[in-house]
Amino acid sequence: MMDNLRAQRMLSDVPDYYQGAPTFQEIQRVKAVEYDQIEEKTKDLQLQLNPATATWGLKYYEKELGIPTDENKPISDRRSNVISKRRGFGNFNARLIKTVAISYTNGEVEVSANLSNYEIEIRFVSNIGIPPNLEDFKTAIDNITHAHIGIVYRYRYLTINEVHAKTLNEVNNTQLSNFAPFLEKLS
Repeated sequence: MMDNLRAQRMLSDVPDYYQGAPTFQEIQRVKAVEYDQIEEKTKDLQLQLNPATATWGLKYYEKELGIPTDENKPISDRRSNVISKRRGFGNFNARLIKTVAISYTNGEVEVSANLSNYEIEIRFVSNIGIPPNLEDFKTAIDNITHAHIGIVYRYRYLTINEVHAKTLNEVNNTQLSNFAPFLEKLS
């Protein structure tokens, strides 16, 4: 008996005298394997049609959007770059910055504009510590803001109460970037 379900279904649809023929069974088995491969490749190709699910297809989005392809970067970072760049087309405003920021951080951000001082503040509200892929995020924001506008980044760090609420083991397993830095300014 065949272990390929598709081959079994294909054999069940033919007259009985073919079902017992070894040559016919082998032909159906090989065809079933080919159909399975085509189905798998079709599903993979469909994933490439959306930057949020693309893997090997990211390089085509990056090329189209003028983003340098870096195969050494994590796929999630490359996806964020593509999604952000696609969202970043249009007029500059706080909502656009917030949309771009969300695509990089997968968290909540607040954007406030103080245009009389030519400054925009981006506060990372839900994520603790420095967001991953920060340099690419800053580049994306620089690409959509006007040159005369300054950007101030505000990060959320663990509070003393949040640290006190953790067990010693939890504190030991917490990334250092989630604690407020004292040695350097990060803006």
